[in-house]
Amino acid sequence: MNKNIKNIIKNTGVVFLFSGALTLLDAFIFWLIVMLNFDFTFELMHRIFFRAGTYVFEPSFENIVVLYPQQLFYDMVINIVVTTLVFSFFLFLSGLFVIFYSDKIKKYLKKAK
Repeated sequence: MNKNIKNIIKNTGVVFLFSGALTLLDAFIFWLIVMLNFDFTFELMHRIFFRAGTYVFEPSFENIVVLYPQQLFYDMVINIVVTTLVFSFFLFLSGLFVIFYSDKIKKYLKKAK
């Protein structure tokens, strides 16, 4: 039983570590793509999620472009990426912590019983 608890704790740490690392990598790649060419990324997202012709607006007479300028979407993307990077970094650190301190965590859980 004690060995199972230690394995569960270590495996949880490994899951945290890898999920944090993969999310960091994914968010970084997305940030890099956005930073290299936001217009292309913005256009690609609209092509994927909307029918052709339903997302192109003329700024001279359509108020939606004034209400939701492209800078708003750029700022939202940066905010989402930064938030994702921060949380995935803490998830990664949590995984490291759990892996390295699994023996102490096991002893603590044993005392708590």
